[in-house]
Amino acid sequence: MTTASIEVEVASPHSAETVFKVFSNFHIIAPKVNPQAFKSIETLEGDGSVGTIRLLTFGDGVPFTSGKYRQDAHYTIQRM
Repeated sequence: MTTASIEVEVASPHSAETVFKVFSNFHIIAPKVNPQAFKSIETLEGDGSVGTIRLLTFGDGVPFTSGKYRQDAHYTIQRM
């Protein structure tokens, strides 16, 4: 098993609220927008807050079939 932490900083022309909504709904949006990468993302445990566990089932464009994701922190939006 491999554990990875990712921190991303992205400048966006969209409002912080819009960006946060997209990240908060990633499990719904990703399979629709990029079905080659994500066949499905389902919540196994939790309500979307810290500690939520999701099962990612990857599509044909990814060299592995599935993975689990645990949300360890809330998204933080900084206004510049």
